[in-house]
Amino acid sequence: MSRFNMNWAILVLLFIFIGCKSNQSNLQELKPWHSAGNKSVDEYYTTDFMTYQLPREMVKLNENWTFNFFPEEADDKSFASMNFDDSKWSAISIPHSYQNYETTRQEHPFIMNASEEKKSFFRAKGGKGDVKYWYYGWGYYRKNFTVEELAKNERIFVEFEGVMKYCKVYLNGKYLGEHKGGFNAFYFDITDFITVGKENVLAVAVNNRLNDKHRIPPMQSGNQTHSGGIYRDVKLVKKSDVYIPFQGSAAHEGGTFITVPRLDENSADVNVRTWIKNDQKDKTAVELVTKIESPERVIIAEQRSSVEVASKENKELTQLFQNIENPIRWSVDSPQQYKVISEVFVDGKKVDYYESPLGFRTFAWDYTDNWGILNGKKIHIHGTNRTQCFPWVNNAIPDWMDVMDMRDVKFGQDHNFIRPNIHANKPLIHDLFDQWGVMVNLSSPMIKNIDFDEEVQKQMVTEAIRRHRNRPSIVMYSTGNETNDGADSKWIHEEDSTRIITARHVHGGEGDYVDHTDANMDMENLLRCTVRGWTHDDVFDINPSNNQHTGNEEFQHKQARVMGGSQRGRIDMHNGNMWMYCDDGAIRVYKHAPLKWVNPKGWVDVYRVPKYLYFLWQAHYHEEPMVFIHQHFWQEKYVGEQKDIIVDSNCDEVELFVNGESKGKLQLNAENFHTGTFKGVDIEEGELKAVATRGKEKVETIVKMAKKPAALKLTASHQQIDALRSSVVMLTVDARDENGIQVQAFNQPLKWSVSGPAKLIAPEKWTTDIHKRSDNSGVWYIAAPVANFIRSTGKPGTIKVKVESEGLLSAEVELEAIGVMETSSFVSQPRLSNTGRKEVEWKAALKEVKEENASLRMNYIFKDIQLTPGNALKSDKAYFQNLILKENPQLKKHPKLVGGIANNFAQHVSKKAGLLVNDDYNFMVDQVNEYLKLFPVEGKKKMSQKQLQMLTKLSNE
Repeated sequence: MSRFNMNWAILVLLFIFIGCKSNQSNLQELKPWHSAGNKSVDEYYTTDFMTYQLPREMVKLNENWTFNFFPEEADDKSFASMNFDDSKWSAISIPHSYQNYETTRQEHPFIMNASEEKKSFFRAKGGKGDVKYWYYGWGYYRKNFTVEELAKNERIFVEFEGVMKYCKVYLNGKYLGEHKGGFNAFYFDITDFITVGKENVLAVAVNNRLNDKHRIPPMQSGNQTHSGGIYRDVKLVKKSDVYIPFQGSAAHEGGTFITVPRLDENSADVNVRTWIKNDQKDKTAVELVTKIESPERVIIAEQRSSVEVASKENKELTQLFQNIENPIRWSVDSPQQYKVISEVFVDGKKVDYYESPLGFRTFAWDYTDNWGILNGKKIHIHGTNRTQCFPWVNNAIPDWMDVMDMRDVKFGQDHNFIRPNIHANKPLIHDLFDQWGVMVNLSSPMIKNIDFDEEVQKQMVTEAIRRHRNRPSIVMYSTGNETNDGADSKWIHEEDSTRIITARHVHGGEGDYVDHTDANMDMENLLRCTVRGWTHDDVFDINPSNNQHTGNEEFQHKQARVMGGSQRGRIDMHNGNMWMYCDDGAIRVYKHAPLKWVNPKGWVDVYRVPKYLYFLWQAHYHEEPMVFIHQHFWQEKYVGEQKDIIVDSNCDEVELFVNGESKGKLQLNAENFHTGTFKGVDIEEGELKAVATRGKEKVETIVKMAKKPAALKLTASHQQIDALRSSVVMLTVDARDENGIQVQAFNQPLKWSVSGPAKLIAPEKWTTDIHKRSDNSGVWYIAAPVANFIRSTGKPGTIKVKVESEGLLSAEVELEAIGVMETSSFVSQPRLSNTGRKEVEWKAALKEVKEENASLRMNYIFKDIQLTPGNALKSDKAYFQNLILKENPQLKKHPKLVGGIANNFAQHVSKKAGLLVNDDYNFMVDQVNEYLKLFPVEGKKKMSQKQLQMLTKLSNE
């Protein structure tokens, strides 16, 4: 068994008891990835397997980097020198982010200072500082390695899967180039810079300015936080000097482009375009052998093409395979995958090998009834959005966490569609969409009304499409989201005309090739802010009418069954792509939410513990029979009272029992949203059970009433890890009573400690955030279960993690970090000792730079504005002019500016039934303040026409 398969097998076994319901108990207990199951990852269909086989060689350069951060805005090139002393720098691994607690020591699950513009207090030796610290400065990475040997006809490439968001790359002090954009892969040919047989130094300078001078999307869009760093794999690849070039570059073509121009019931045609690069000095005769392999792993077709490729030429070859018999369709229920195998020969010797995914499927849209048509049949789309962040690691997510998320999305929630969110994800995520059958809207990272750089936009769109265009899971491309500066659909169409091009609330830049919009299917349905752990009114009793304000789980569950109760749609909608799978970080402040910069719109919380809506969704779309009891009234404090007990199930009938006594049966169906309410149930000590029946199938769930908490229970995601700094373990804690029953609503203070070769990557002391409102700092510990995380220090040994809470028995888990033997390859990588190294230190706080128009900066408001629907535009504009001047008297000398902004606010409320949510108002304020910075007044009383145009370029979105 390969090491890859062995690791996944171990993870499957370890997560059975925390990721899905136990087969030996029907006890209803909340846990992360509640229903995710244990579906394995098929290595054979992963990008790493398909694109890095002999005669190619690939080595990951993820371990043993050094890192430091400096807040100066100008980058320091001296760090790239071969002789630079980094012996005191931190030793780190990839994936890595420097805007996490590990580096900043700022107590927030995502980013405490989510904006580079807003001032706030940070905890550092220097005291108060400027939030620009982690945005304007540079993170510096260094990696030593030795290439043992390199033949005359071989070349070396370094590939980066993702760096957030702008970087400069050096090798042995020589500048290789830059890359703009944090979501796409890129590479450099380093053959001419390598010193074979001696140590080489790869150095990368990373900057994560939001509103950067290059205007790289998404900038300060507000919808997500993207932490800076090298947060995806780095690879060293050795190829022949006649090879298939990198697939995913905007500068040139590469890899393959596979289309299916004809697909009938009994046969299909496949067109394969392949690029071959010749880096030899002379023209070379090349033979390309292309094969198609079936899902049974049998070669079913083969073609050979001979061609001469000039020196330095990147040659395209096209091969048409006709009449592939009885093609098996890829679908969401049966995602059958084929492969296209490309072999390159020179003088009869195989010099390169490359595999590409192939799926036979059709996807179209019925614009009359607005249905997706997959393989000629109407399909009900029920999907989600998922962001690439996880508490305390933010973007730098270990593979196993991504796999668990995708299992929950597909097999826990039975989603068949996803927008993974406004950008391409790491290759493994897209591999799973192909393998497990999830249709994808591959979106462009243009969001909100920001003036993005058009050249960078085109580059990012081109990179993403070229990288992923062969994937059967991708059925749509998107030009952007809620923006007046979307990607031009012409760029997409020119790259790939085989998919639908969609746009969601894009009102500028999208071009002429958009054939699908939010009017056909919105990509963000059932939006509502909800904090997991605020189960019902007794915990949090504000039930907001505004979907952007935060409420409790029971209220969200109720509103999802009311047309208009949630923003856009109802749980049983015609088609729907929900917002969203998990709570995430966002440059937003949501009213009533415990912390700033957390977006609580997920159907699981930040730690992947489900909210009640998760189970209502399962009742509508889960295939396996399920039943769930809303358990919050089954607590000692309610004994002797009568309460309504709500049950969700996808079965036809559910019966409720209290201590074995039936409390009646309810019929569940689409009319009652597969939800039943048992009225006036007597709350007693003991057991509450629901038994649901669907035909001959029967499923039950049991809630046992817990007594007072007596002990903590700690569960580790792994019992054994590699002794590598990239190894991260999740520790989930909940409270148990004297009988081992899970205690609901537990939120006492927790203290974490670790011994052995590991360290906590989140704070050691946790107090509940349940009563906080818009605080700057916290851990998003509302109620147990909740999780903390440790990281290996890179040494083997026994690791012990302990969690304590006053008055309770503590809990401890033990796991082993196993030493990793270095495998034989063409590269050797020195292991770094931790001795003498220091954590990243805070430098002196940045000096405040006086901006020319700092006095003009607009201020936030903290309440929503509701005007009378249907007001005349003129009267609404007058209202906003008065409001702006009241809140910002410094703008009195600039009536044209005030008028322009007021007009845009008036246009906005005319489309929103008179409503302007404070969050949308404040987003527009951010844009005004940013333009004020970019286009200073320079002491003039009146603004230039150019500046006024820029300042008033705000959308009515």
